[in-house]
Amino acid sequence: MAKPRLVVSTRDLVDTAGRLTVLCFSLQRASHLERNQKRRYGLSETGPDRLV
Repeated sequence: MAKPRLVVSTRDLVDTAGRLTVLCFSLQRASHLERNQKRRYGLSETGPDRLV
């Protein structure tokens, strides 16, 4: 009977970490751009136009 493989390859770890990093960066950039646009158009961040 073969043991279940618990060892995750380094490549898988690096790949997953890379994807998470890219995801975090894109989320940060999106929220940053959104804030800049609101500031440019003079919309208040706490107003009813704020995206939740």
